Amino acid sequence: METSTAVSNYPFSIDHLNGTIVNRDSLPAGTDASKLLCSYTSKNNGYVLIKSVGSDSLRYLSTTDSTDFTTDRTLTVLSSDGQHSRNYTVTVNVHKEDGSQFVWHDQVQNPAFDSFQGLKAVVLDSSLYVYGCQGQATKGYVLSARNGEGWKELGVAFGPDAYKSVAVKDGHIYLLDNGALQVSDNGENFTAVASATPLTQLLGASYTELYALSADSQLVVSTDGGHTWGVDALDTDASRLPSLDLTLSHTAFAYSDSTDYVLLAGNRPLTVDSTGRTATVWRKIVEYASVKEPAQWSYMAFDDTNHYPLPRLSQLTVLPYDKKYLAFGAAGMGGCTESAFDRVYESVDGGLTWKVSASYSLPATFDATTATYAATVDAANNIWLVNGKTGRVWKGRLNRLGWK
Repeated sequence: METSTAVSNYPFSIDHLNGTIVNRDSLPAGTDASKLLCSYTSKNNGYVLIKSVGSDSLRYLSTTDSTDFTTDRTLTVLSSDGQHSRNYTVTVNVHKEDGSQFVWHDQVQNPAFDSFQGLKAVVLDSSLYVYGCQGQATKGYVLSARNGEGWKELGVAFGPDAYKSVAVKDGHIYLLDNGALQVSDNGENFTAVASATPLTQLLGASYTELYALSADSQLVVSTDGGHTWGVDALDTDASRLPSLDLTLSHTAFAYSDSTDYVLLAGNRPLTVDSTGRTATVWRKIVEYASVKEPAQWSYMAFDDTNHYPLPRLSQLTVLPYDKKYLAFGAAGMGGCTESAFDRVYESVDGGLTWKVSASYSLPATFDATTATYAATVDAANNIWLVNGKTGRVWKGRLNRLGWK
């Protein structure tokens, strides 16, 4: 077998009733199934024979010479006294694609996005929703995320900044329009959420919480769908919070059940920090078990001891993907001289360090001169990417995340 992975790491299931032997977890792509070495045991010292590919002749199944399993093979197990036998059909499954490869696929274009001054994408159920500023109003479109066909314009018309404040939680899309929180179960028909707290921007959601910025520049949190809000606890001064290019994402915390790891990233204005090279990152660990500890946001500082900070990219996007976080964006701000959409960064330690990814990149046909774009991740581990200038849409996935 011309691969460094031992076949013994891929269990084979034996169905005695139907006489089949098969590996449910396919061998890695590139495995040469024509040259597999077998080891086996039989009950009561029975003999194992294999039927020839081109005839009915049988030979002992060798454990020292390779066997061709590119097609189904028939094994005959013969009792030690030669009086009884049983046939089994052996199927060896081999992946046809490299599990570590990330592949982008073109989807249906939407030329209307060229007239949008900003874009935000979210996924609800099996549909991709894209909202953006067109003229002086927030408009929206929906695309079936299941098959990538059929853009439909949504009958919405909110204020020009509403598209910046879109989030999904509990099967609903939330949107903040001129300080009024709205909620919808289909992305088109919205109703107002009664709330006495003035909000300026909805940041996003975790499994149990909604996050927003209040009119007095506080980071606030709601656990009841936006009806009531409280000031969220911070471990340092709120002046360190980002106010531009805000991106909030969450994923299951790797070290504890019923726990979210929430990441908030963005930039400070050039008027506050004109030469800075790094983005601003905060994180919060949120428990939602019946017994839980109070949570607070922690500021993740980038200093000279950290050689891998998150660059200060305009239109920054951070996405949770494959137990890590990915980040990319347009041209660098201030002291950051990164080119637009040049590289994808990844963090495997919850946002502490960010290295240029060797596994992920944007599509080769992505127009980096665009002034607007949007990206999101769906429940099937697809990353959706929209280019506002060209209206092109891509869907990409790490191959192994699509395997059953």
